[in-house]
Amino acid sequence: MSGAGFILAMNLFMSGIFAAAFFMISFYDKNCVPARFFALAYGLGMLNFAIEFLIPSLADARGAVFLAFAVLVVAMLIFAAGVAQRYAKITPWWLFAVVLVLSLVSNQLTVDMARQSIVRMSVYQGPYAVIFAICAFLVARSERRSAFDRVLMGLFVLNSAHFLSKPFLATALGGMGDRPQSYIATEYALLSQSASAVLSVATAILLLTILTRNLLASIATDSETDVLSSLFNRRGFERRVRTALSEAQAGDIPICLIICDLDYFKQINDTYGHATGDKVIAGFAAILKSVSDREKIVARIGGEEFAVLLPGSISQTARHYAEDVRLAFSGFKLTELAGNDSFTASFGIAEFQAGEGFSSMMRRADHALYEAKKAGRNCVRLAANDLPDTAMDNVQRLER
Repeated sequence: MSGAGFILAMNLFMSGIFAAAFFMISFYDKNCVPARFFALAYGLGMLNFAIEFLIPSLADARGAVFLAFAVLVVAMLIFAAGVAQRYAKITPWWLFAVVLVLSLVSNQLTVDMARQSIVRMSVYQGPYAVIFAICAFLVARSERRSAFDRVLMGLFVLNSAHFLSKPFLATALGGMGDRPQSYIATEYALLSQSASAVLSVATAILLLTILTRNLLASIATDSETDVLSSLFNRRGFERRVRTALSEAQAGDIPICLIICDLDYFKQINDTYGHATGDKVIAGFAAILKSVSDREKIVARIGGEEFAVLLPGSISQTARHYAEDVRLAFSGFKLTELAGNDSFTASFGIAEFQAGEGFSSMMRRADHALYEAKKAGRNCVRLAANDLPDTAMDNVQRLER
């Protein structure tokens, strides 16, 4: 086996590995549509390499050469569709269709030209260069451009330049053989296949890195999100709150914590069932989100207990927010309940004090919530600034 033949076999093997890797990502993340396109593209890439590997053994290779070309163009267009799914709002299927038709037609129009013709070689390599240029353009136009994305865009540009340079490289190295069967034994084939392998592997690894990072981020988000309310759970809330408190203390910025609790929630579950109780929780969560902006950190930290952190807010601002939520929730209705049934919630607010930790702030907000319950529920109470650490030790919670 020649050196080029060995590289060709390695390309086939690596395409199979990458196809399997992208398939596994799409299997674990059903929403990762780009991974499905990449898996199919690299799967078709295996077919292309297999056909090229068989060409030297064929008596008449013209049909096989055209088939290998067509398979690779389709594979790369599917790859570009995956890039579009990742970076573009709309996949330009019409553009891909035009590229495919023009590529196949131009290939057949130049098939009888001399193999060493710059025109023929350019027509053969041109579609690949155009497709990678489209991929680079899709990333460049995207709003999602991290450092990884910019490097990927650079790789697409390199791939495009690589295919554009191949006709001139072939001429400089003595051509690509007098017939298709002799291509694999040429010096050009060895260099071309090696460069393609390096760029292909680098591109695939970077794409796998980008998609894997997204998958891990999605898993982390899911682990910190409450399924019923779509808010942060206690774990996600506390992680973000500790960071926000550190920033507030470092920048001498006010920050408030609100603890909310649905009144008589156990009676709702006992009277109407847990399914209705879940709708009430989801409804209250929706109100919290609708009244909040991006700065606020909103979470469901218990069965019917919620928490909101308001960076940059003093206690009076937090009180206005709590009152808005309280009034909105008092008007919340469910069609399956009697028309006169209404819901209420109680709120406790603590404003951050210099040097205070999260547990202390939480304790003061919780005590303020207890005072709101004690005052008859459906109200807002502010925490005292000098609440002792032991103030909650003997508190017996009212039934919520």
